[in-house]
Amino acid sequence: MMVRHVLATTLFLAALFGFFSAAGSWASPGDVEGLFQKFHARSQRREAKPGAVVPKIFQAPLQRLQGQTDSLRFAGDRISGALHSLGEDAPGGELTRGGEGSKVYKKAAPAVVLILTPETVGTGSVIDGEGRVLTNWHVVGGRSEALVVFKPEKDVEVRKDKAHRAIVEKVDKTADLAILKIVNPPKPLQTIQLGTMDSVEVAQDVHAIGHPKGEIWTYTKGTISQIRPSYEWRYSDGSYHKRKVIQTQTPISPGNSGGPLLDDEARLIGVNSFTKEGELLNYAVAVDVIRKFLTSPVASETPSTKPRPEPSTIKKKGGLKVLGKYDTDGNGVIDMVAVDLDGDGRPDG
Repeated sequence: MMVRHVLATTLFLAALFGFFSAAGSWASPGDVEGLFQKFHARSQRREAKPGAVVPKIFQAPLQRLQGQTDSLRFAGDRISGALHSLGEDAPGGELTRGGEGSKVYKKAAPAVVLILTPETVGTGSVIDGEGRVLTNWHVVGGRSEALVVFKPEKDVEVRKDKAHRAIVEKVDKTADLAILKIVNPPKPLQTIQLGTMDSVEVAQDVHAIGHPKGEIWTYTKGTISQIRPSYEWRYSDGSYHKRKVIQTQTPISPGNSGGPLLDDEARLIGVNSFTKEGELLNYAVAVDVIRKFLTSPVASETPSTKPRPEPSTIKKKGGLKVLGKYDTDGNGVIDMVAVDLDGDGRPDG
């Protein structure tokens, strides 16, 4: 089925080329300064400028990604503060309605980052103290680098002193997952803990934090509608994907791609990935798929388009060496064998 990944794009992101060369390398500090000046000016104009090569459905304007604090302040922060105050006034100090959301947001938001490339805007979750960020494959596409921006401690704005270069460390295209590694990450890093599918149930409350249509660090809440194993989907670029997903009613929009789906304890149970045409049909790659991706060898990063050899025909002789056998579609059956044919230590074919 053709679906819409929740990724915002717009022409003014061409300014991000100030960070990257054509080969994807990092630019000079002067380029960085110039980019943020353009970033301020363009966001304050709030112009709708569709991308030249972006599918029409993704040509929505990316509004208010940078600008004056008062114009970008996320109302959810104010609501969260009000809910927290209400909770303190409740008998026994118990949280009132909305208190769980406030608690989840305060705990997780510092570990939710804004991801920028010259073509895309997405969301990611810091998952370890070394600066690894979990996101969607389609957020980074074929790029080798991205810009990762952290939320300031106070207010909600995009600041250059919170921006860090990150390299793409690992991807699984079929699962629509990617890991970025921040170069020289800030210390200490707040991280998001991974949950398990054992605690995931239909009708359970879930939470999301992301940057829908450029509204940075936005909180939404919903419920799990169903858990769907071996779910297949395609994006408008023709890319094919298949993995277990969690279907939710949590409102998400372009810009939420790669962001965390969280339980009431602020544990990550999914990566928000795509929507379908219809009322609140939203999907996140499930946490057990994520755990498998994180522990799988790098050799299984991106499924090859070449015919895969049958395991029974692979023999160790001469310079040929079997590097690994992998289940790339998560169905429990080995369907890819990585071999080194020329003795260079890397998989061939």
